Amino acid sequence: MKKAYLLKILLVSIIFSLSLNQSLVLAQNQNINSRKNLEKLYNQSLEFYSINDEIINGCAYPLSNSRIVGNPFYNNDNWNTGTVFINGNAHSNLQIKYDVIIDDIIIKAKVGDGTERLLKLNKTLVDSFKINNSIFIKSNTFSIDQDNSHYYYELIYNSSFLVVKSHSKRFIDMYSDMSPYGKFSSLKSKLYLFDNKQLIEISTLNSFLKYFQKEQRKSIKQFMKTNSINYKSASYNQINELMNFCSNLIISN
Repeated sequence: MKKAYLLKILLVSIIFSLSLNQSLVLAQNQNINSRKNLEKLYNQSLEFYSINDEIINGCAYPLSNSRIVGNPFYNNDNWNTGTVFINGNAHSNLQIKYDVIIDDIIIKAKVGDGTERLLKLNKTLVDSFKINNSIFIKSNTFSIDQDNSHYYYELIYNSSFLVVKSHSKRFIDMYSDMSPYGKFSSLKSKLYLFDNKQLIEISTLNSFLKYFQKEQRKSIKQFMKTNSINYKSASYNQINELMNFCSNLIISN
C-alpha cells in the first residue's frame, strides 16, 4: 500500500512538472509573439507619427470620386505650399488644400516608409492657416457670430473694423453626358464686415455703403471713382485700399 501510494505521488509530481514546463513554454512563446506584435505596432506608429504629433491630430481624408467634374477645393485642385498655425506654433512648407464643401484643411504628408497620405486636420485645434498669400482664420478668433455654415473665413482687412470673405461650393447631382457622375459647382464668395459681434454682408456696393453715414458715402464714391475701383470686380489690393480709406473716415469722425 505504501509503495502504491508513493508511486501515485511520484506520478502526480511528474505530470505536474510536465504541465508546468508546457505552460512556461507556452507563456514564453506568447510573450515573444506579444512583444513582436507590440514592436510592429510601435514601428508603424513611429512611421505615422513621425510627421508631427500636433499636425497628425486628425484623420484620413477620403478622396471624392475622380470622375466627378470639378473639385471641392478653394481655387483649384492643385496642391499649394501653406502654413498651419496650431496652439501658436507655425507648421510651414506643408502641401495643403482647403475643402470648402466640408470646410476642412487637407494636407499631403509623407510617412516613415515614404508613402504619401492625405490627412484631414482637426479644425478645432487649428487657429488659422495660410495658402499662398491668402490667410484664413477660425470664426471664433474674433468672436464671429457664425451661422454654422462656415468655420473658416479668409481675412481681407483688419484695422478699425474687420472684413472677411467666405467661400463655398456644392455638389450638383444633375447627370448628363458631360457629367455622368455629377459635378461640383464653381466657387462662390461672400464679403462680410464684422461689427458689434455681427457679420454684415457687403458683397454688393449698396450693401457696403449702407454701413456708412450719408456724407461718408459721398467721399467713398469719390475715392472709388478717382482710383478706378469697380467694387464687384475689385482686386485684393483695391479692396484693401478702399477699406483703409473707409477706416480713416471713421477715425476722423
